[in-house]
Amino acid sequence: MRLLLMLFPSLAVAALPVASVKHREPVDYPSEIAPMLKSSCTACHNKTTSKGGLNMETPDLMMKGGDSGTALVPGKARESLIFLSATHDESVDSEMPPKGNKVNAPNLKPEQLALLMQWINEGAKAGQKKPDEIVWQSMPGGLNPVYAVAMSGGGELVACGRGGRVYVYDVTAKREVAQFDAHRDMIMALAFSPDGRLLVSGSFGEVKLWQADAVVSQPSEKALIERKLGLASLDTVFYSAQVAAAEKDVATVKTQHKNAVDAAANAKKALAAVKSDPKVPDAKKNADAAVLNTATEASRVGKLLDESHAKLAKLQSDLATAKASEETLKKAVAAAKPSDTAHKLPTKWTRIAVLGTGDVGSPISDRVNALAFSPDGRTLAVGAGEPSRGGDITLWDVAAHSLKATWADRHTDTVLALDWSHDGKLLASGGADKQLRITEVATGKLVRTFEGHTHHVMGVSWRADGRIIATAGADNVVKVWDWVAGARLKNLDGWDKEVTAVRYLGTSRRLATTSGDSKVRVIGEDASAPALLTSSNTFLHTAAVSGDGAWLAAGGEDGTVRVWKTAAPSPAAEFALTVK
Repeated sequence: MRLLLMLFPSLAVAALPVASVKHREPVDYPSEIAPMLKSSCTACHNKTTSKGGLNMETPDLMMKGGDSGTALVPGKARESLIFLSATHDESVDSEMPPKGNKVNAPNLKPEQLALLMQWINEGAKAGQKKPDEIVWQSMPGGLNPVYAVAMSGGGELVACGRGGRVYVYDVTAKREVAQFDAHRDMIMALAFSPDGRLLVSGSFGEVKLWQADAVVSQPSEKALIERKLGLASLDTVFYSAQVAAAEKDVATVKTQHKNAVDAAANAKKALAAVKSDPKVPDAKKNADAAVLNTATEASRVGKLLDESHAKLAKLQSDLATAKASEETLKKAVAAAKPSDTAHKLPTKWTRIAVLGTGDVGSPISDRVNALAFSPDGRTLAVGAGEPSRGGDITLWDVAAHSLKATWADRHTDTVLALDWSHDGKLLASGGADKQLRITEVATGKLVRTFEGHTHHVMGVSWRADGRIIATAGADNVVKVWDWVAGARLKNLDGWDKEVTAVRYLGTSRRLATTSGDSKVRVIGEDASAPALLTSSNTFLHTAAVSGDGAWLAAGGEDGTVRVWKTAAPSPAAEFALTVK
């Protein structure tokens, strides 16, 4: 390619000079045009920020145009809005890029304008884009913050990622049981399967499945009954509140019904009085209408009262059932014995599958930030997405190691958190787009969006009964949402920096959080009884809890994983980096 820099004579009206070009080969869009547009145009004209309705990421999208019509006319540069705007031609109202733009995008240089003009005049062809390649380099030594931590269901094992390496610890014995290389890039997400047999790790464009050489101990019969008791207790609390609200509704409607009946009786009396006075012909007509209207209203409110009574009776029945179940389970818990069966904890983890290809062509877009097994362990949800471009969720068949579904652009920015509802029918996701979104798994349909955070949603947790969701925000706030009513219940504050994770503890109504302010907090979803678990002075990135909520693990910038019994303030174990 040769460029001769001189003012193009036919563009004397342009404010910016355009070079005269001698280009032996046709101008190549991917290598010559796309890069210059990226530096000066597409920061403000892309699929997430399309100012003026114009997306300039492909020739087709430029031809489609925006609010001002088509921006690209193949073969006619001087009729193409993108060229006229780029040269600051006086025939157009807008300049590209505008003066003082927020992204500091520069004007195109004379030789760039010449290439743009020639490319358009040659037909504005998209060309053949060469596949992007990633040139991997070794991560620097000493890069060991913990961005991902996972805990087995019973709290026996905790795993963390440091750099591209996985570390697994025995919590009770307070010792490391395994460490192994996993990825070329940072590990940003980890998860144990519900049975503890699989550990999955996520990095750029890939998820790896690691199988243990032993089965992690399973919940005892007593533990299973205790979980059922916890759910029954949540039902009792829920139905008690519903009954109280229904009783209030019944009382209100009773008053309305009494007033309506009284109004109907008064209307009949007024009609009788009018009939005895034939000198007022219009009065009888009005009185007849009043009798009809008041009778209709009394009938409507009467039906409403019947419905209110029926609703109250149903809720009272549900409450009685929940209380009876709770009492039965209390007796069952008292009679059950904890399992004393000894289990050998895994010491070796073997890679059995890789999901995704770990490159730019992977079905898992960009970096994996969130992993979550379905309650039955059969499906793995993966949250990823290119920052500021979109947030994708993929679902994988764990046994077949195959892709089941892709929900592209489920968020408008990277997905940062995932959690399944207790029945596996819904998946909650939080993203850098500040939103909590709920997807129906069977259909892939987005069923609800919750807005309110002013910064990234960094953590998501369903309450065990599936009625309430908590979210952690980079706006230093935890929000509690009523899934049933589709409303925000509570704002919890008091954090000094980003709230990086939130987890409901077992079947309780209490939450555990980690934050950039180095503190681990446990607090009621109604802001009751806040408790502080001691920590070191480090930015905490992540947290995980055991299935019963008795154990909590957190990791952060100093590379140490700390484990607590959630009922005690001091760590029960600390696992610092060891090198093998």
